[in-house]
Amino acid sequence: MKKLALLLILTLALTTVLASCSGNYDEGVATPGTEDGEGTTDGTDIDVKYNLRYEGYTYNIYDGKEIEITKYDFDYVAENDAEALEDEEEELKTVSLVIPDKINGIAVTKIAQNAFEKNSVLVSVAVPEGVIEIGNEAFWYSSALESVKLPDSLKVLGSRVFNYCPVLKSIEIPANITEIPAYLCEENFALESVTFKGAVTKIGKNAFAYCASLKAIDLGAELVTVEEGAFKWCSSLESVTLGAKVETVGASAFANCAKLSAISFGQVKEIGESAFANCAKGAVATFTGSDKTTVIVGNYNDVIKSALA
Repeated sequence: MKKLALLLILTLALTTVLASCSGNYDEGVATPGTEDGEGTTDGTDIDVKYNLRYEGYTYNIYDGKEIEITKYDFDYVAENDAEALEDEEEELKTVSLVIPDKINGIAVTKIAQNAFEKNSVLVSVAVPEGVIEIGNEAFWYSSALESVKLPDSLKVLGSRVFNYCPVLKSIEIPANITEIPAYLCEENFALESVTFKGAVTKIGKNAFAYCASLKAIDLGAELVTVEEGAFKWCSSLESVTLGAKVETVGASAFANCAKLSAISFGQVKEIGESAFANCAKGAVATFTGSDKTTVIVGNYNDVIKSALA
């Protein structure tokens, strides 16, 4: 009798454990539940529910009013959308996502670091209005990503968010983003069009390096700094105009832009080493607002030194 009772207890316990670990994507399934006091700076408690799941999305809820999407399970599409497959027995081929603006009535405000990284099936994504932050490397190494729509509400854009999205063809940066983060679109070999909807003041390190299909870009009138390697190896780039407020062009910023033949400066003060190394043969640089005698020019910038001679 004692053995039978013990067996029943063990069976019940095992059933409970298996139920809690099941791959359930119903709304409001949470693991591990609630923790208080996370992420505060003023001593107040924040109610945080971690690892909730909804239609393939894993997310956190903060104080019952903001959602951060932390992960997406692409297998969810394969299991729930037959049209996403070329054949029922073949692996998932492509996914297009419209990220929800609300889950269970609560606003989605943040896409976490690495949330959609390292996937080969995502071809398009629309981030909804209301999202104010996208974390570092959120879409890094999305090797099939062709198009992306970012919301005007976006205020914080992490580094490497679209790094190595080699078939992404165009991107519009919302007006609230005034400093382009480092490595944002590095190695996006198919990128042809970049549009800044606002007044950008800084292009970060390697932000558009190795974008071999980029032929032209309007950097706007408010740009002050172009950091190291920002456009290096943009081998199709033909001309660049650096507005009146640009003061610094970092080392190798436009290095190995083999078709770059026309370079225009405003009030530039410093040009880093190799900033314009290996540009097109016969490239011409013009200075419209600088006192040429005060411009500091690093080594291996022959086209610039010729214009200053």
